[in-house]
Amino acid sequence: MVVQFYNDYKEYDPDIKVTMFCSQKKFRKCDKTANIIVSNIQWLNLHANELPRDIKAIIVDECHHTSASTL
Repeated sequence: MVVQFYNDYKEYDPDIKVTMFCSQKKFRKCDKTANIIVSNIQWLNLHANELPRDIKAIIVDECHHTSASTL
């Protein structure tokens, strides 16, 4: 789902800087200059400290895996 969402955004507006932040080798380092960071809850739980501090919103795939203690 991360790759699909990433590709959808790239297709929707090529001028928006969008990146993936996930286990794929190319995207393991968070691009903090991106307007949109696409990830999944498992990766965010492990690497939340690598995210930029000024995030306005998080869209979570697989919400059924989240709970108040993990956010």
